This record gives sequence, C-alpha cells and structure tokens, in this order.
Amino acid sequence: MDDKLRYFCTVAQYENMTRAAEELHITQPALSSAMARLEKEIGASLFVRTKTGLRLSEAGKLCLPYAQTITSGYTSMMSAMEVYLTQSQVLRIGSGMQHVASIVNDYMHDYPDSLVYMVQYFDYHAIKQALLNREVDVVLCAPPINGPGIKTHAICKEGLGLVMSTANPLATRKKLDLQELGEQRIIVQPQDFPIRVALEQLLKKNNISLHYSMQAENSAIMDMFRSGLLNNWVVFYPTYRATCLVRDIPGLAFVPIAIPDFTREIAASCLIDAHLPQKVHHFLQYTLNFYNTTFSAYEYQNTEAANREE
Repeated sequence: MDDKLRYFCTVAQYENMTRAAEELHITQPALSSAMARLEKEIGASLFVRTKTGLRLSEAGKLCLPYAQTITSGYTSMMSAMEVYLTQSQVLRIGSGMQHVASIVNDYMHDYPDSLVYMVQYFDYHAIKQALLNREVDVVLCAPPINGPGIKTHAICKEGLGLVMSTANPLATRKKLDLQELGEQRIIVQPQDFPIRVALEQLLKKNNISLHYSMQAENSAIMDMFRSGLLNNWVVFYPTYRATCLVRDIPGLAFVPIAIPDFTREIAASCLIDAHLPQKVHHFLQYTLNFYNTTFSAYEYQNTEAANREE
C-alpha cells in the first residue's frame, strides 16, 4: 500500500506535522513531501494551517474516512496473511493412535526446523469433529475417519490380539480363537476410544459377542501391566502397540487372534476442499515410510514367529 494514505491519517490524528513525523519514525521534510504528493494526486489541499498547527480542510474531511477504511483494511489483510503464512508452516496432526506420537517425534528429530502441532484424541467422534472444524489438517486413525466432505487414504491393515500375563495359561498359545476365552476377564477401553470402535466393528463383522469384565482408560491398564496385576485379565491391543508393550514391560505376552482378517484399517483423512500445506504432504510421505519399514517389520516378525511355531 502507498504509505501516503497512512501518513495522511496520522497527520490528521495529531494535527501537527512534527508529532506525526515522530510517530511515523520519518523526518518532517519527508512527511511534508509525501503530503504534498498526495494533495497533488487528489487535486486539493488536505490541511489548513492555523496558529496552533494544522486542521483538516473540507477536502481533507471528505477524504479521511476513505483513507482510514483503506489503511485499516490493508492492516487487517496483512494480519490475516501473517496468520495464514504462519499456519501454513505448521503441521496440524490429529491422532487417534498412540504410536503416531512416535512418528511425530522421529519426524521432528529428522527435521528439527519443522513446526508440529499434534493432538492425541481418545474419542473417535471428537477427532472427526476436530477435522470438520478445521482444527487439524489431517487425521491418522484406525478405524478411518469417514463422512461427507472427508477424503480418506488407506495406509495399511493391522492385526489385533490379546495382551496378557506370561503366567496366564493362554500365553503359550500361538493363536487364539475368541470363543476359547472361557473364564478370562476382558478389559476394554471406553466406548468411544478408536481401538474400542475398531474392535466392536470386527466383532460385529464376525458375529461375535463378548462379555467385558472391566472398562478402563489406557493409563489405568498400563498401571496394571507395570504392577503385574493382570492375573487372568486379558486386554485387546493392535499388534504394533502390543509388541512394544511386551518388549518394554517384563511379564507380558501377546497372542494374535486366529480369525482371518481380524484387522483394523489405518488411514489418513482430510477435508476434500482443504488446501494442505506442502509440509503436511511431506509428513505423510514420512509416515508412509514408517508403516512400510518400522511398522511392517513388527508385523512381519510377529507373523513369522507364529508360522514357525505352528
């Protein structure tokens, strides 16, 4: 924007060329010259000199509201652009799976200059609403976030199984049919947890009904894991998460489910009309590499071990 209009508004505010120049951090001759050029463009004098300073002429009074509207609009536009440019550099990731935090952590380690805003959601419906409200740019979740106005890109499928104490007789099994749970007490996450939503979909698909003995959030379940209080409790977990738990916490075992295709689908979802920042596309490529390497390696090792032992 031509600074002459901004200068004009400031002179009109102070009715004094010297004070206006100080406010604008320019010299008085430069300000006077700018006002002279503006008056030449308009074709009329904007100020009338008085003994105490300046006052607006009739032409100046006519022009001032327009100049204020233009300068205010320009300031608002530049502020909006600043917000846009700032946000366009930020990766706004919504996560419905715990291991996404590891992906983000590795990504930030490899690209330390990246700005990442990640929110972990423990409610499947809340994460969908966050996407629709444009609070996040992309969501990584299983099951996928679907619905009107949302496009979903399938990434991979991940098996589900049961985590239990190594002292549990079922811990020696290579695979487990859900009908064999018998007297086992089943712990599940709350109703709207993404993993619980995925589990319920799979049970319905396979026409299986289970009785749950306890509903608990992951923090409470983890406390049971670490304190060795599982006894004959069993907990549904996806393969990657379960494998990490067994590796990190002594006394735990993971047994896959014997039902074919007892898997959850992992996908990335975004709004159809969203113009995603380039860095989001870059992050998604990084994420795909994780699933094709680190993630799939756990699945492969788990499958190979089960096949060798059968």
